[in-house]
Amino acid sequence: MKIRGIAAAAALAAATTFAPAQAVSTVYVPDATTTSGAADTVLFNAANGKVAFNLIRGEVGPDSVVKKIVDLAFVPAASGTFSATRLQIRMGRGFLLTLDQCFALNVPCPTIVYDGPFTWNAVKDQWTSLGLQNPYVTDGQSNVYIEIRWQGGTGSVPVRVESQPTIIGSRIYDVTSTSPWSVLCGTKLAEGIVPRTRLSINNQNTFVGVDHNHVGMATNMRIMHCPKFTRYQVVASFTQNNLFDLGVGKLRLDFDPLFYLSVFTTTPMFSGYAGLTDDLGQTSAPTWFVPNIPALAGLCVVHGAVLMNSSGTQVTAVMNTMASDIKPGNVP
Repeated sequence: MKIRGIAAAAALAAATTFAPAQAVSTVYVPDATTTSGAADTVLFNAANGKVAFNLIRGEVGPDSVVKKIVDLAFVPAASGTFSATRLQIRMGRGFLLTLDQCFALNVPCPTIVYDGPFTWNAVKDQWTSLGLQNPYVTDGQSNVYIEIRWQGGTGSVPVRVESQPTIIGSRIYDVTSTSPWSVLCGTKLAEGIVPRTRLSINNQNTFVGVDHNHVGMATNMRIMHCPKFTRYQVVASFTQNNLFDLGVGKLRLDFDPLFYLSVFTTTPMFSGYAGLTDDLGQTSAPTWFVPNIPALAGLCVVHGAVLMNSSGTQVTAVMNTMASDIKPGNVP
């Protein structure tokens, strides 16, 4: 059963039981080998840079299976250290087999999974984590688009890449003396070459967002693999350039069963949807109704979700955030 609303949450809070913890699993692209593949210097080899590549959905585990990616790792081809004053990693659900050389045309509103100072202590031919701050959820029906941009880089660490003739996924890059945040397009690299990649998966407490929202229409989201009969809240922020990241300290946990949204012209906007997970602790389905305001088209919206106890106190960090674009109501 699915139960929503504050009264229902209060009545059932005492009955809360917890689902078993999800085991962490790993996915390797193309495989777990660490000693093969060419040494590539596109990543982590310049003062400023921006690189994007695709992991084709069939390479990222079973199709149509939701996966929450909690860590990302590459294989260095040499030992060394690369540091950057700021590095940002964004991920998104990509549907293009061949990436467009203009970054935003591939995924209009990628989700920020890392943003801040960065140091990568690489050990040759060993999986070395990048350390994500925010998990990313893929629906298993689309490719995984990964974009990395940095400034103030020092050091140089080549990364092992593998040519996969059966994979159409492509890479684009730009190494520039200006800010990578202002670069719109890059140089197209050879098809079918991707970094050796390890994804760590942990589906416990998963918030599943959507790829697109439409003005004046409802958007159906999902809460999965959470404790039974547990209150949750979904929050949202509009952003024009997707540079605003939802952090735990920035969430305003005001209950609002109607999930009413209003538009603020100068500051990020927050609202909440309060709900209750179902009796299996597997799936709950909050619905967000996009206000019928034409000016919202073209913006990004960042959703996030947290779990709370019966008194409305937050008891988990943000499960994960997901960014998606807003289209006019009559656009597919």
